[in-house]
Amino acid sequence: WFEKEGWTDEAIRHAFLAADDKLAARLVDDAAAELALHWNNAQLIKYVKKLPLEQLPLYPRLCIYYAWALTNTGQLDALTKILTIAESSQAHSRQPPAILACVVTLRAYEHLRKLDFANATQLCRQALSLLEPSTQGSPSAEEQWGFAAATNLLPYICLYSDPRRAAVLYPIGLALSQKFGILVATANSTARLARAKHQLGQLHEAADVLRQGLNTLGHGRSGDAKGSRVVNVGELHLIMGRLHYEWNRLEEAEPFVQQARQLNELSGFPPVLALELETSLRLSLARGEIEAAQTSLHRLNQLCAETHQDDQLSKQTFEVMAMNGKLALASRAPGLGHLLVEVAGWLRERKLGAEDRFEYPLEGGYSILARSLLAQNRPAEAFALLERLVGAAQAGGRKDDLIRYLLLQALAVQSLGQEDGAWKPLLRALKLAEPEGYCRSFVDLGPAMHALLKQLAKDRPTLYLTTLLEAFPEDSGKPSSAPAHPRSEAARETDWFEPLNDRERSVLRLIAIGKSHKQIAKELQLAPNTVRWYIQSLYSKLQVHNRTKVINRARDVGLL
Repeated sequence: WFEKEGWTDEAIRHAFLAADDKLAARLVDDAAAELALHWNNAQLIKYVKKLPLEQLPLYPRLCIYYAWALTNTGQLDALTKILTIAESSQAHSRQPPAILACVVTLRAYEHLRKLDFANATQLCRQALSLLEPSTQGSPSAEEQWGFAAATNLLPYICLYSDPRRAAVLYPIGLALSQKFGILVATANSTARLARAKHQLGQLHEAADVLRQGLNTLGHGRSGDAKGSRVVNVGELHLIMGRLHYEWNRLEEAEPFVQQARQLNELSGFPPVLALELETSLRLSLARGEIEAAQTSLHRLNQLCAETHQDDQLSKQTFEVMAMNGKLALASRAPGLGHLLVEVAGWLRERKLGAEDRFEYPLEGGYSILARSLLAQNRPAEAFALLERLVGAAQAGGRKDDLIRYLLLQALAVQSLGQEDGAWKPLLRALKLAEPEGYCRSFVDLGPAMHALLKQLAKDRPTLYLTTLLEAFPEDSGKPSSAPAHPRSEAARETDWFEPLNDRERSVLRLIAIGKSHKQIAKELQLAPNTVRWYIQSLYSKLQVHNRTKVINRARDVGLL
């Protein structure tokens, strides 16, 4: 009776109460397309989890909708199993092309989360070929969902492989989402199209996309067409805040970030939270609020620790954000030099080397490596790595990355004592940056970049150079805290840690060659408990917790 009257939820509830699993499965399958179309993930997941596993192969579409809901809610552990059930069903091959495209896209997404970019890209192409012949006529609710799902997820994957393709695909997904009244998909497509534009260095176009999206969706939370889902537009505010930050409009950036923070409090979507923390850190540093920046970094570190190892993509993304934050903090506060050591340790754990081959999605770690090498006064190695990063960014049309790499390259050449050679990458970066109004990418590089720009302005003054120089803080003309020449072991140690005394140094050297507590005690003619005390002191000063880490940390700072 409830089914006949169109009261789907009540019909399903009574089927479960009657322990009629077959009826419940059929009812859930009938309702799944509508639930998926309106992103009602929680309800769909609740229904499917109540069904016996043996019922699922009979309903491949239900499995697909369920897989999509699991993806949307970050429940990736169950994704592989449910996709396998759907694909093994004899009825699977008879699904509309748009539904099949969504299955392939989900498989691509699964590979992406595991950092398997080659297979993710290959499956993306396959999904696109399935969608092409299905764009005519009036699609059913199922096909609407398939179109919307695939055209939202495919560009997301492309963001990590080819931002130019993402910028082409997202408007298609955005138009379909708006046509079908799917506001959640509209918000997602808007945010990611803006991100793609930002990656391509099209800051003004990104801002236009965000303004249109916020006008369509409203500036707060928006219910969808059937009120079944609440749309969090916090990500749109956050990306707009980051654009204003780049333009050095700090007073305009802050309200957008605050609004994003408030909107994301209930949903707590980790990628948006990570972006908000990184942006807040940058804003705090721009205002000279070191403690506030440290608080943001601490929360970002917590988010990294809480991210499951199986979600390799999110873990890597959050860790790169945290390392960027540590490098930024260390450059502004000499007393936080230990953060540079933590970055060096992270790079070593990830086994990243300056001569490695790398793919674009993993490029963030190598960008960190280049900046770390510069901070360690190893400009020749940094320059060689940046030369390859510049080539990769240029080949991919990623002007945002290209500008940053060229500026770092200019600093590397300057550190090599070849100031004239620094003009070429600097002038190229200025030419790319000026039309879009880039500012903080220059300012955040500190006194060394200020000195380069100031010297260039003497020979080739322009309004843009004047604007950039005015954006630097008043103390930027002072000598950089970074060393102009390699320093002694003791000087580097004093920057980062409380200095080691002679006895601690002796204990450290014996630990490094593998001596036990008793062997160290015998060689130094100390009581074993005294040796333990010195080792604990080493751990405290070098901010580690075991022998292996104390050796690695000591090597990072030149003590061994």
